Amino acid sequence: MNIRKSPLLVLFTFALASAGSANAQLILGTDFSEPGYDESGNTVGTTASNLPWTSELGQTSSSDLVFGGIASGFYNTGDADGVSLGIIGNVENNLGQNWNTGFSFTATTDILLNDLTITAYAINGAGNHQTAASQSYQFSATLFDGTATISLGTEALLEVPGSGGSTFVLDSASGTLLTSGTTYTISFAAAYDSTTANGGLDGNSGGNNIALGSVKVNAIPEPLSASLLSGLIVALVTTLRRRR
Repeated sequence: MNIRKSPLLVLFTFALASAGSANAQLILGTDFSEPGYDESGNTVGTTASNLPWTSELGQTSSSDLVFGGIASGFYNTGDADGVSLGIIGNVENNLGQNWNTGFSFTATTDILLNDLTITAYAINGAGNHQTAASQSYQFSATLFDGTATISLGTEALLEVPGSGGSTFVLDSASGTLLTSGTTYTISFAAAYDSTTANGGLDGNSGGNNIALGSVKVNAIPEPLSASLLSGLIVALVTTLRRRR
């Protein structure tokens, strides 16, 4: 199994998260700026191809984003920023269901995973930013190495009209070692956040459609600074001595 955590990283998650969040390196990401899908509106298939994947670590991916679940196509994202992917799949009108997708890449070197960062926002049936009422939805994601699957986390979101959407971080697997030569698949799904809605915060009784602005997989910068690494080693030795 290639998904594993360094004991040092497990013990000092907070310190690594602090270092990684400030200077995270992009393993792989896309902002949908060169869509290979038809954005003319309504159902045209559920595969987004020819995506402009970028990386700061020499990673490559030719993966299309193939959408499953309740997804039935893509919207023309109307008044959006022009580099977004609007998914036809109303999560509120399909309670208990989701739309889902994923992509794969092969690590070209050993990498310490930091997080999956997603920018998303609610859209209406015309593909425009939702401004009528607050919208609640949630994202969840996993990492698979061909043998084992681990959770990257779940994020519940309440989008207030006019907020422009949300950028959120799924980092439950921060510190996971991605080993060179192994192919990894990151899968994520969007569903309706019924918990938030039941709290009376969702002002829309109709439904929620969601657009993706960007998807990024980030690494903890390597090598860590000498001072941080030295501090971690000293702390580890101290902890081990106390246990004796």
